Amino acid sequence: MTTRRTTLVGKPASTPTPAAPAGSEVTAPVASNPVQGPGTALGAAAPASRLVAALGVFSAALGPLEDALTPYLQTMTVTERKRRGRVSALRQAAMPALAQVLRDWPALAPDCQPETIEVSLVVSTSIQRVADVLQSLMNRVQDTGRLNLEAGWGQASEVYKVAQVRARKDADLQARLVPVQSALRRGPRPATTAQKADTTSRKALAARRRAAKSQQQAAAAHRTAAFVDGSLQPSTVNPQGPSASAEAAAQGPAVNPQGPASGR
Repeated sequence: MTTRRTTLVGKPASTPTPAAPAGSEVTAPVASNPVQGPGTALGAAAPASRLVAALGVFSAALGPLEDALTPYLQTMTVTERKRRGRVSALRQAAMPALAQVLRDWPALAPDCQPETIEVSLVVSTSIQRVADVLQSLMNRVQDTGRLNLEAGWGQASEVYKVAQVRARKDADLQARLVPVQSALRRGPRPATTAQKADTTSRKALAARRRAAKSQQQAAAAHRTAAFVDGSLQPSTVNPQGPSASAEAAAQGPAVNPQGPASGR
């Protein structure tokens, strides 16, 4: 039998409690979310309950800040981001000097203002400073969430392994594992497969209809063009086949297989 040690969230491993004097009571600290096995990342920063509470406070405080910035923020689509690109650091370094050139020689670009160039740099620098802070915070928040998920799945996978073995002899436990096995099954789900087959069938039917319609339109256009240029004439073919005289004319004069007659 394997013995595992339980680690409390945000607390160091427990140590033996010294014997208490007679008549006194000793109460051990109880963690709200104990983590065992590989789940050591959960207690790296703070207990889970306090972390969730801190995230709630942050989300509540972030709302008004976002509302204050929203009137001034702009949004670009993915296509616009690719098309516009970025202003490199070298160009940003050259912008103050160009603003001064424009101020000294305004006739170079009458439609441009040096203040616009300088203000854009100030705004960009301020936004980038906030963006760096938010990016760093987002990375740490995402890392914390990932480590917590890894810790939770470490224990969940251990439960699943043991339950799979015991479910071979326990019908109730086997039934409880059905939704777990369904969630972990890879590949398309039955409902998804049927839906895809129906979609493929409908697309094939629509393609056949479009092809038939195109053929009809092409045939009609061909007949119309033939009537216009006069190349299409009423049919003169005998439905009963060629006549005997027509066949004889096609074959040419009759030839005597014994040669010409003696009187000729």
